[in-house]
Amino acid sequence: GDCSALMSEIGTYFDRAAAAVG
Repeated sequence: GDCSALMSEIGTYFDRAAAAVG
């Protein structure tokens, strides 16, 4: 899809991963 949309999706995933790790 869109590049900006992809970055936003990755950002959300990263935030969730960081929260899960601690």
